[in-house]
Parts: sequence; structure tokens; C-alpha cells
Amino acid sequence: MIFRINALLTDLMAFTGSKILVVNQNRTTPMLDLLVRESIQNSLDAAREKVDHISIDFITNKFKSSKLLSEFEGIESGVKSIITDDECDFLAIRDSNCIGLTGELNPYTSKAQSRSGQNLYNLVYDVMNAQEKQGAGGSWGIGKTIYYRLGIGIVIFYSRIKLESGKYEERLVAALIENENNKKLIYKTDNYRGIAFFGEPIDSNKTIPITDIESIEKILEIFNISRYRDNQTGTTVIVPYINKDKLMSDKREKLEHYPYWEENIESKLSMLIQRWYFPRLDNRLFKGPYLKAKINGEEITKKNMEPFYIELQELYKMTLTNDEVFKEYLIKKDINIGGFREKIGTFVCYKFNRDDLKMNPPYNLPSPYSYINKKWDDEIENLPIVMYTRKPGMVISYEVGERPWVDPKVKTSNDEFIIGLFNLNSDSSDKDGNLIEEYFRNSEKSDHFSWSDTNKKYFNNLTLKIRKELKDNYLPKTEDSDYKVSKSLGQYLGKLLLPPEDFGDQATPKAKKETVDTGKRPGLNYTITLQNQTAETIDFMINIKTKRKLDIVKVSWLIATVQKSYSRKDWDGMNLTFPIELHQIAFTINKINNNEYQEKDSWSRFINRGIKFEVANLFDVKTNETKTGIFGLEIRSLQEMTYDIDLMLRFKIIDYTISAAFEIKGEEFKIEKDES
Repeated sequence: MIFRINALLTDLMAFTGSKILVVNQNRTTPMLDLLVRESIQNSLDAAREKVDHISIDFITNKFKSSKLLSEFEGIESGVKSIITDDECDFLAIRDSNCIGLTGELNPYTSKAQSRSGQNLYNLVYDVMNAQEKQGAGGSWGIGKTIYYRLGIGIVIFYSRIKLESGKYEERLVAALIENENNKKLIYKTDNYRGIAFFGEPIDSNKTIPITDIESIEKILEIFNISRYRDNQTGTTVIVPYINKDKLMSDKREKLEHYPYWEENIESKLSMLIQRWYFPRLDNRLFKGPYLKAKINGEEITKKNMEPFYIELQELYKMTLTNDEVFKEYLIKKDINIGGFREKIGTFVCYKFNRDDLKMNPPYNLPSPYSYINKKWDDEIENLPIVMYTRKPGMVISYEVGERPWVDPKVKTSNDEFIIGLFNLNSDSSDKDGNLIEEYFRNSEKSDHFSWSDTNKKYFNNLTLKIRKELKDNYLPKTEDSDYKVSKSLGQYLGKLLLPPEDFGDQATPKAKKETVDTGKRPGLNYTITLQNQTAETIDFMINIKTKRKLDIVKVSWLIATVQKSYSRKDWDGMNLTFPIELHQIAFTINKINNNEYQEKDSWSRFINRGIKFEVANLFDVKTNETKTGIFGLEIRSLQEMTYDIDLMLRFKIIDYTISAAFEIKGEEFKIEKDES
């Protein structure tokens, strides 16, 4: 027998098993969601320094109950009164690249109970303690009680740590938490409060974790789990006697047709890892160790992730850089509120269609609401989805169409989905030096499913800004409001350049894609499309296809009136301020020499005077200018080739009544004469 028992007896003001099992404040979220969120969070909080990833493997399998019970003191008859089968299911969560259950081996010392740096004591012996590490996922500590609610209350902890001496030590301990008021108790004794620890005895009624390698290996072999080797450190949590059907029943019993990930616990776990940790999952751009997650050894990567979560991860990646991305229906906005020296986070939002999310044939994937476990089956319109996250890279919650994150007036057709993500700038601090990360971390309940305000109004101000962005960008404007915006942008240029009899009614701003020009020039074809227009900016997409190997392609913009087109030089000569200014450019390569270009990323730049940059070692791009500003771009080929490219140009505008025209022409490579 390996595991000796230390059963805790009733004591004044002491926690009991029944209280621990119900202390988690969440009563509605499915058990497996809570497990995935809590277990991965615990591992991420225990990351070793200077590692590039944290590996977590969820293992499901069967074991022989008789073999396990023969190694436990005092619980064999109690377990057999509940579990009659000998072949039973277990679930294990195994991490690596983590520091493991460090701290004092003896949990009864004052140093162990000091909590600081005492991972063993905090996880196993004092489940009510919170994580004190700055930026950690947890703030309550009681979320880890989820392990005891998955099975019948028995949990086994195995860990390998690196000691200060440089040597490695392996530790094995088990715990039992059960409702002491139940008629069928696993352990029976007088004054028992439903809590017991199992390990190596150090006196008549106390135990400590087992460090003997042979004993550890014997227990792990029951579950066909290997020990950590070489320089590996980490923790494996084993929950025996799980009921798979019970863990899955929250969906399958209520729905006649349920999503395919509800078919078995393995696919469900894979889906939940993506649901809650897509920001960090196989994301090498994550600021910190990225998450490498596996189900029974099979890694979840971008190759097998759900397309929906790949799209969400792309939104998240946009929050990690200062680059702006040109895309119709896309918002990227830094959120600033009073009292902070810098932005408190970045909000990115996009209006997806069914094709974007592969909901149409041949894929026929479920709707976003199904992926996030939210019920919405309106056949006419859809409500926006907003999610939010902070430093650990776990999604705190998905909010659908309700305040405080979303104004319920903002809706789309049934074929469109507004999906937004807010990523907290965890390093931002207020004027008193308090980190915004700690403010929201401390506002979370034990399950970490929401933020709120405590002594400030930071949350209120944040959600107010998010609602405003959604309304300003996605709430349809009335004709009256569009008319006022257009009219207020200035009439002096319109009156100056357009004959009064041809002026007519004021035009309203364009908001939909519209092809404004197509043409052919020697050696190339082009198409110009108006992509989007707001009160401040206008976006044009210019597609250029070269038919011959051109050295240079020049793109210039003019001001078009009914009388003539004016170049910037002409405008300067009239002592007028040019009514549009190039603000940003995005450059996408579609084909080189009629072959599809594999890297479909866009090169995006904010535009300043005299800018020049290289694209993919294939093009040099520079601005053409007068003394007052930029009037065009010059694209030089760095090798002889034909190509198909897209230029997205964003201009800041002064007056909607002024129309832009483009001039596009190419120059062939000059043939140097042989003078020999």
C-alpha cells in the first residue's frame, strides 16, 4: 500500500468538504468549460522562465479500479459502494515547461503555509488560496475545486521540480474532498469533515507527498502515464472515476441535434480549448509563452483548428501591433480613458459573412453562436458578439447583443455577423501607478467570467467606448444625418469649381463597394474600386495587372471636376489646400509571372513625406511629391517579371463634393546598348 491517509477532523471555523464543493460562484457554466479554463490557467501561471511555449495534454483513458484501490488506505469499501465496475474512466491534465509543485515538501511547516512560492501547498493543501503572482490568471484560488467535482472527489497530483541545488525531485500526493453529509461516504470515521490527504506518513496522523521513484512509477503505470524525464518539469493532475456521459450531458440531453463536438469528450475538450484560449493557442506572436495543447497526444494547431477560431485569432493578432489593416467593415481602435498615461487596450471588430466563416456549402459549419455556446436562432437578424481578454490570453467572456459591452440597437442581417475583441493593455497604469491588469483581475469572480468596477469607473468608461465604436461603425445612418455630414464638409470648393447650373443636389457619402474606373494602358490593365467612405476617410482599391515586364508603374491622383482634372501642382498654383491626403497604404501581391503568390499577407504602412519601402524583395515603393505634399506612388520592379497586385489607398478627405481621379501608367525596362 502506497497511499496512507490523513483525514481531517471537524474544527471550529474550518472548511468542510461540502463547503469547498459549492464555493465556486458559477452555477451555470458546464463543468468541462470550467475545467479547461482553470486547469490551463494554473499551468500558464506556473510557466518556467525563458520558455517559448507551455505544453498541456488532456489524456482520457481507462484504468483498473482494483489496482488503484489496493494502494489507498481506508477508501476501498467506500469507493466500491459507489463504483461497481472494475474498468473505469479517468481524465488527466499533464503540463510541461512549467515549474511544477514547488515549495516545502512538508505542508505543516510555517514556510509552506506562508504561501509565497509554495505551489504544492497552494494547489493541494489549501485550495482556497489565490495566486499572488502579478499578471496571473487567478485571483481567488477556489476555481481549482473543479478537479474534485469531475469524478467522485479523488484527485492525484504528480509533479517533477528542479530544486535549488540543481537536482530534480518527483512528488506524488492525492486528496479526497467529499460532502461529509452524504450517506454514502468514501471514507467513514467520526468527526470527519470530508477532506483527506494521502501520501507518506510522518507521524500517526500526518502525511507528506511521496518522493520514492518506484512508488510513483507504480501508481502512474495504473494509468499508463509516464514519468517526466531528463530536464522536464511540470505537473500531472489525474482525476479517476469520471463519468463521461454526465460531463457531456449538459448539451446532449437537451437537444435533438447537437454540434459534432458534443459526440465525445475528446472532441469537446478540443473545442473548449479553442473557445477559451484561441488567443494563445499555437500563436507564436503571443507576448509570452504560447500554448501548445494536445488531446491524447494529438496537438491542436492551425491546420486542425476550427476556421471560426482561426478568424478570431487573426483579430487578436491585430491588437498586438500598431499596424493598421485595410479591410472593409473592419474597426481597429485604441481605447483611451481618463486617468491613464497610455491606451488601456485595443478593440478590433469585423463584420463577417457566411462565406468568411465557411457556413455555406460545401463546409456547412455551425454559426458563431453555436461555437460560443450561446443560443440565437433569429431568422431575420443577428446580434453582435464581443469578447475580451487580458494578459493570460484566456477569453474572459463572450457577450452577445447586450449592455454593457454591446448596444442592442446594433444588428445585422441573418447572413452577417459583427464580431469584436478587446485586448487589455496590461502594462498600462493610472496616474497613481496602479496597473489596469490588476484592477480588472481583482474585479473578477472566482470563475473569471466577468469584469466590473470596484473603486473606480474604469469598466464603465471602457464599455462606453466599445459601444460607441460599434454604433458609429455599424449602426445604419439615416439619410438626414448623411446629408448633414456631407453638407457640413465645406461648399467653397464645389462653388468655385462647378458651374451652378450643373451643381444639382448634394450627394450623400458612398458606403458600399463601387467600381469607379477600369482601363488599359500600354503594358497593363487596372481596376479602381471605392471600398469605403466615412466622414473623415475614403478607401480605394487599385488592382494592377501587368501584361509586359515593366520597370516602373506610376499611380497619381488628381482632382476631377466637370471642367478638367487638376494635378497637385495645378492646385498648388491656385494657392489652394489639396482636398485629399494619402494617409495609409496596403500592398498585396496576388501573382508573379502568372503564378499564384503564396504569401498573401498585406504590407501596410502609414504615409509620411519622403517614405520609401521594399515589398518581399520584389518591389521598391516610394512617394512622388510636390513642395506641399504627396501626389502619387512609384512602384519599381526589382526583377523582370509580370505581376498582379492590389493597392489599398486610404485618404483623409476635406470635402465629399470633390471627386478623385487616378492616372496610372507604366514604363518598360530600358535596354542598355552594347557599345563594344
